[in-house]
Amino acid sequence: MNWRKSIIIALCSIVVLCTACHGDNPHTDEPRLPETPTETPNSPDNPTPTPSDSTSAEPSSPVDTTDVPSTPIVDISNITQTLCNPDASTQASQLYTLMLADYGKKTYSGITEPHINTTPLSDKIFNSTQKRPKIVFYDLENLHTDSLNNIENIIAHISAGGYVGYTWNWLTPASSTDNPQNYSADSPFSIAKALIDNNWEFQFLLSDIEKFAKHCDKLRQAGITVIFNPLASHNPNRWWTRKTALHFTELWKLLYDQLAVRHQLNNLIWVWTAPAQHLNTPSTLTQWYPGDRYVDIIGVNLCESSTSISQNDIYTTLHTTFEGKKMLALSQCRHIPSTSSMWLYFNILPPTTSTSTAPSIEEWSNILNNQHTISLP
Repeated sequence: MNWRKSIIIALCSIVVLCTACHGDNPHTDEPRLPETPTETPNSPDNPTPTPSDSTSAEPSSPVDTTDVPSTPIVDISNITQTLCNPDASTQASQLYTLMLADYGKKTYSGITEPHINTTPLSDKIFNSTQKRPKIVFYDLENLHTDSLNNIENIIAHISAGGYVGYTWNWLTPASSTDNPQNYSADSPFSIAKALIDNNWEFQFLLSDIEKFAKHCDKLRQAGITVIFNPLASHNPNRWWTRKTALHFTELWKLLYDQLAVRHQLNNLIWVWTAPAQHLNTPSTLTQWYPGDRYVDIIGVNLCESSTSISQNDIYTTLHTTFEGKKMLALSQCRHIPSTSSMWLYFNILPPTTSTSTAPSIEEWSNILNNQHTISLP
């Protein structure tokens, strides 16, 4: 009997040994059950998982970047916080402060109306889009033909919550007895002579400045601020750019001294437009700049810039050259810009001829309804 018992014990040992070896065999067909995790008490270092903390949660949807402002990022750290005119009106200062708050976040929409007394282009845009550009500009090129006494359109736009601006392509006469009708370089009008007190050219400038001053004073008395962008074209065939940068800056200072100082028009925000042809040479660009004490906003005329220069590069050049002290604007352009909010405002010029391409109603609708554009409802 003892030998049988020994055989049974030996067989049982073999079975146990084989079972243990089978359990560690990586080629077994039997799936291994997952180990039960050890529970860890909740603590500040081991908080109770929430759906957002769970590694098995679905990833969040990607951010829609369709209307995110394009680079470069607007740097506002060095921008002058007050207007260049130390006696600026309360209304002008308030508008400037509002623009500072919006700069880099949203862009003010703008348009230049052909004449002060015609049916506004902004009305036609409104009839199709139910929105208007925020800023309406008028060109003082028509100073001698338009009746500036009629400011009904301006008052209506301001009452609706808009702003008004003026550009000035300055028409001059060929002689002291002629009517102003030309601003091209082929005009015999001389900027060099116009900056000498005793010449008839100088007296003509003062007379024109006086005409605008009387009109602007009516707006001042009504509490209306004017975004003033004179001599915005730096096309070499303009009489004010025919000579040197020094002649141009002296003309600008004459305008400032006559309007801001002599006539005490403290409702002006002064916009200087940089000469696009000098964007690649900052040292030349600065020569045409009248100086910080005469300028509030720096603009660029895209109608005169090379198509090979991107808006980002233009912005970076102006920001770097002028040390980020002034807000930057598209002071003149003929096409709807991108939805980027790096510019303070844009100003769309009217078509020059009946065949000129103008922004479509669809383009106006898209930009005026864009979340980064400030428009009038």
